[in-house]
Amino acid sequence: MLEHFPNLLKYGISGLTVIFAFLTFLLLRQESQKSNPNPGILATVRLFMGVCFLSALVVAAATFFERKTTGPEKTQSDEELKYALARLIAGRLEGSLDETQGKAALVSEAGPVDLDRDEINYRRYRRAVFLNLLDMQAKQQFLQDGMEMMMKRGHADAGKVLTRIVNELPDIRTQKLRWLKDEAKPALQKAIEALHSNPMSQSQASAKVALPKIAWILNHKPGEEPTVIVTSLAILDEEIEAIEKAIQ
Repeated sequence: MLEHFPNLLKYGISGLTVIFAFLTFLLLRQESQKSNPNPGILATVRLFMGVCFLSALVVAAATFFERKTTGPEKTQSDEELKYALARLIAGRLEGSLDETQGKAALVSEAGPVDLDRDEINYRRYRRAVFLNLLDMQAKQQFLQDGMEMMMKRGHADAGKVLTRIVNELPDIRTQKLRWLKDEAKPALQKAIEALHSNPMSQSQASAKVALPKIAWILNHKPGEEPTVIVTSLAILDEEIEAIEKAIQ
């Protein structure tokens, strides 16, 4: 038993209390086995055992109250993290929506007859979600939190498309995963290989990749599809991993 004392000390006051209680027990047993035990020693040992027992109660009470007080703090931290993530997602979506703000103006008497303003608005949000899936880890709850944050910021149009866009997220992330693996990543790998074949080049590898139809706002003819620039294989791989994890 004595060889375990150093390990017990790792537990602080709790371990020290156990050691004292055990040593007190040994003293009490040793004194009790004598033919003529000393009453004073027995009383002192019993008193010390009482102190050890009281110490154990204090440690147990302290542990209980510590857990009770740290619980709400942890919950508060979780809420703060959720709030910060919702703000991040809302900011990313707002940035992407700003890029397509002029599209809604195309819907007029001279605009596309097959698209109304509400549909244009929905497609703008769908494109924004497609481009920012990594920030929301491709999860519906994170997307919903982000769009609800946008509504609090005064984006009334976010409320009109919230349910529809959240419900369509599984299809959006499936098509984004296919696009990443079949289009974006191969195009960037090809650009990197071309860059490495030219040792004099000082530029960073990048590739212009056509977006799939789910990320379009207006309808386009073949060869006129909207495009985005990809520059980092690491980010593409990270997004692939996040989507695959969300799908599981």
